[in-house]
Amino acid sequence: MLAAPWLGRGQAALAQDFECDPQAGPSGIKWCDIATGFGAPAQTGDRIRVHYDGRLADGTVFSSSYSPPAPLVLKLGAGEAPKGWELGILGGSGVPPMAPGTRRRLVLPPELARGSGITPPAGATVTYDITFLGKAS
Repeated sequence: MLAAPWLGRGQAALAQDFECDPQAGPSGIKWCDIATGFGAPAQTGDRIRVHYDGRLADGTVFSSSYSPPAPLVLKLGAGEAPKGWELGILGGSGVPPMAPGTRRRLVLPPELARGSGITPPAGATVTYDITFLGKAS
């Protein structure tokens, strides 16, 4: 695991500690990097580990891997993550791919915000802060 100041804090409120100015991509996804990692980005079919917080527009956290603290393991391209996560992690539609250790803020429109096990209220625009920890074994 990479040593980064935000990895060990384990607080859903942590996401609001960092400010960034999201850029808009053609798909409606908005993104900005809070911290930049290094190394080879993930590819479709890879199993990866991430930490994340999901917040509604009013700041309410509806889902988090920090409470209880356990990274989420998912397979990219298998429908296990919201579509906006796939764009935000793999890259595409104006968003660069994430390298391990990167912490990225994604603001997703409702059609890109829901996935298997991660279900914000229908019709909600959602902000996710995702940390790509690396590939899972």
